[in-house]
Amino acid sequence: MNFDEYAAHDALGLAELVRKGEVSVAELEETARRGIEAVNGTINAVVGDVPLAEGRQETSSDAVFHGVPFLLKDLAHGYAGVPCEMGSRMGVGYINSAESVYGTRCKASGLVAVGRTNTPEFGQSGTTEPVANGSTLNPYDLAVSAGGSSGGAAAAVAAGVVPIAHASDAGGSIRIPAGWTGLVGHKPTRGLVSKGPQASDATVPLSVNLVVTRTVRDTAAFMDAITGPGPGDYVAVPKPERGYLESLHDPVAPLKIAVCDAFPGGMPSDPELVANARAVATGLEAMGHSVEEATPDVDMLESHRIGYDLFLSRVQNFVTGLATSMGRELGPDMLEAMTLAALEEARAMTVERLYDGLASLERLSLGMDLFMADYDLLVMPGVSKAPFQIGFADPQRAAPSGPSYLADEMPYCAMSPMFNVSGQPALVIPPLEQTTKVPLGVQLSGKKGSDALLFQVATQLEAEAGWQHRRPPAHVAA
Repeated sequence: MNFDEYAAHDALGLAELVRKGEVSVAELEETARRGIEAVNGTINAVVGDVPLAEGRQETSSDAVFHGVPFLLKDLAHGYAGVPCEMGSRMGVGYINSAESVYGTRCKASGLVAVGRTNTPEFGQSGTTEPVANGSTLNPYDLAVSAGGSSGGAAAAVAAGVVPIAHASDAGGSIRIPAGWTGLVGHKPTRGLVSKGPQASDATVPLSVNLVVTRTVRDTAAFMDAITGPGPGDYVAVPKPERGYLESLHDPVAPLKIAVCDAFPGGMPSDPELVANARAVATGLEAMGHSVEEATPDVDMLESHRIGYDLFLSRVQNFVTGLATSMGRELGPDMLEAMTLAALEEARAMTVERLYDGLASLERLSLGMDLFMADYDLLVMPGVSKAPFQIGFADPQRAAPSGPSYLADEMPYCAMSPMFNVSGQPALVIPPLEQTTKVPLGVQLSGKKGSDALLFQVATQLEAEAGWQHRRPPAHVAA
């Protein structure tokens, strides 16, 4: 199979070729591995292999993604027996010991894991530039970031290596890289995707595992395969009776839509980002929906502070445990300056500060719920600015501190963390028209549980824009 034919199909399309006998599972895997060899030296997206026995399971051709090549983010992927080095020298040689619900369901869907993608150390950054593995470059512009923490996954999918890849999101880590690489990136409603059995996050309910894709239908089909409660879940939302893929082309009744340029308390979005969001709003209005200017009465800075504090406590607990299990010291030989600064701050965190964060989480979640009670959709920029140059957010820069890293990256990624805090679904899609060198995405959000509606609206926009056919300069078929 040549790269041009391979990259012309999304994940569902490749699975259909397998079912028709037009291509074999082995041929798809071989093509994906050749794709890694062809482009990875340019973008540095894939950092490790996946053992054959642990990367798949035997599935019938009826499995939705039967035989489709897949990449695992090298962080919390949940595949037992597979290395998981977390973008850190501390994690080198670590093997994931337990299978997660996510891992089990990925395998049951027919996906074939062929490699592991780059991530910042412990997923802490909005860019993927770890000391352990080097920087992942944006396939649209090799001088700038592909985003983070799922930057390796996004760069690989954008470059045509695979049509779908594991990604995770605790503050925008799916949506930021999707917004800078022209992909579809969804952060589901809190509780729809199981985090069991080991990572229920009872006190840090921010993160979720999903994927980045090139088409809305691939994301919808993956949601069908992955959603539903599992053992150990602290927050569990039942799987909808009607599938996301099945309902994708349902008629959409006239909607009441809010559009805004930025959250209160934050930096303004760049004009190009605002223009892309306004173009989506205009397109939706032309489809018969009602669109008006409206901004949620919530504080963006508070959402960042909440997310940072809760994530800090999680990182501190995990990294110290990892050091013990690996028999390694917490120091600059094993950890980046950013992580050492975060650990120092986490050790100084009081119980009062942690619980204040949880109380603020409830308050912001209520604020967003009250706002969305009046609207069906909220349209806004997916990211705040075009991606920064590689090296701007250097994890080893002198005299770092946790807050300074947050302040440097936050103006670029201001639109994401609010929805991790609020628990609402948030879907980043490519711009309707790419007028800049790097595509700058648009974010759609809605009421809790409205994931299907977001997919339906995005599918209509995708049909108009045809973004799934765009290819960056660094591409397997270039």
